[in-house]
Amino acid sequence: MKQWFLSHTVGQRIGLSAGAALIALVTVAAGAGAIAPQETEPAPTGATTTASPSPTAAKPIVLHSTETVTEEIAFASSTVEDSELEVGQTRVRTAGVPGQLERTFRVTHTDGKETAREQVSERIVTEPVHEVIAQGTRQPAPPPPPEPAAPAPATCPNGTYVNSAGNSVCRPHESAQVPAGATARCQDGTYSHSQNRRGTCSGHGGVAAWL
Repeated sequence: MKQWFLSHTVGQRIGLSAGAALIALVTVAAGAGAIAPQETEPAPTGATTTASPSPTAAKPIVLHSTETVTEEIAFASSTVEDSELEVGQTRVRTAGVPGQLERTFRVTHTDGKETAREQVSERIVTEPVHEVIAQGTRQPAPPPPPEPAAPAPATCPNGTYVNSAGNSVCRPHESAQVPAGATARCQDGTYSHSQNRRGTCSGHGGVAAWL
């Protein structure tokens, strides 16, 4: 019994080895006439690739507004003749005052920057007041004549004396013509400068004529 098992086992192994060799020969013979398959890329799966869209430029932001500006209107100046003023003199008759002009604009801003400005209206708020200046035409009055020269002080050849009023008076003296300041001509031909008729020409024969 034990021997049969060993014999059966050995025979079975031999049989199996022969069968395996036969199968191997058949496999090699079949593979000799076969064409080796070529490598190919794997078939695409269900995922698809989409091209990215080109970036779109940002749309500019455009804003419109109204702006009002006030400007100054210059006043004109004119002159008129004035006979109450002398030649060369001037006087402001009407003071000039500037006027005001109001302008309205439509302003366009693009992305925060001013890109256009258009005037839509204007109006005069106040009219200017024009200046008027008067110019003199009257000729100036002629200058007054010079004052006559003061008479030359009387000369006192015989000296002076102080009269009762305390004034210094020339003593009677001779002269070819009536001297300045003489008040009387004495009998002896001298001239007296006495300021008081009492005692005039005393010592000279009395008064011949009062001057």
